[in-house]
Amino acid sequence: MITEQFKAKDDQGNVYLVLVHQKAINAGSMDGAGVVYGLKDYKLSDGRTLSRLSDTTFSILQTGLQIERV
Repeated sequence: MITEQFKAKDDQGNVYLVLVHQKAINAGSMDGAGVVYGLKDYKLSDGRTLSRLSDTTFSILQTGLQIERV
């Protein structure tokens, strides 16, 4: 499921939409329902995969281009 989205720019000024995906994991017990979210997976809106380098910097795996969160 998409849990967050934000814009990022490359050094040429091109703007990208980043989608943050996380799986919801059932953590319910006899005491009641519960959900925890798994690790974040970052992708561009066109489906290309991102590698998170820092809180604000990402690399597009297919091209190596670095983008910064705005």
